[in-house]
Amino acid sequence: AAVEAGYGVTAAPGPTAVTTALVLAGLPTDAFLFAGFLPNTGSARRTRLQDLATVPGTLMVYESPKRVAATLRDMVTVLGGDRQAALCRELTKKFEEIRRAPLADLAHRLADTRDGDIVETCPAARPVMQAIQQRIAAHGGAAVIVDYGGWHSLGDTFQAIEDHAFADPFANPGRADLTAHVDFEALALAAGGLSASALMPQGALLRALGIDARAQRLARGLGGAALEQHQAAYRRLTHAQEMGTLFKALALVPPGAPLPPGFAPATAKGSET
Repeated sequence: AAVEAGYGVTAAPGPTAVTTALVLAGLPTDAFLFAGFLPNTGSARRTRLQDLATVPGTLMVYESPKRVAATLRDMVTVLGGDRQAALCRELTKKFEEIRRAPLADLAHRLADTRDGDIVETCPAARPVMQAIQQRIAAHGGAAVIVDYGGWHSLGDTFQAIEDHAFADPFANPGRADLTAHVDFEALALAAGGLSASALMPQGALLRALGIDARAQRLARGLGGAALEQHQAAYRRLTHAQEMGTLFKALALVPPGAPLPPGFAPATAKGSET
């Protein structure tokens, strides 16, 4: 209850880190199993996790810092990314840290980040993407997501826009639009059983859909100020210096289904085009 209310929770040193972690994790304490260290190799670790998956209580393990990322990935695979979890380290010490989140969020970006790095997460996005996945699984179709952001993003992107210009987010509360960049990789992972396209810059997508030829045809009957406005609008949508690379688009389809027109297949790493 204290954790859910936003209060900081810590504990005095005790006889074992297991009970300290159980108290601080914020997970159910009425029944738990301490399984010690998991096997070192991936296949043996996943087999052991499968044996533990049906334990009716909180599951607790020790793990080496060098293997935490791999273990969390295996836990997502075997136990499910939605399972609530806590990652505890340096308990009762100066640098005590407890990360509480679904397994998928704990595993995301742990392997390629260092202490002090900022990785933004959006807990509200997971149920939205899961609802999209379920609707497509039931009725077919595809999802196309357009926003500004990147793939596998890193860093603080919190910003404010006021009167079409960047502003201090705390200068005029209520008068500026507060936004952050979207991590499209996190959305694709949350969508589960859907296949993702490459992340397409807006300009590249519009050109693949034929905007160049269409803009040229529309320009034929224009002149003067009307032509200048038409050219400016085309440039604003497609050029890298304006919205052409700021906005991105991602398509999600059932496995094996064709991508919507204009979208390119994902690369091995799912990076943007």
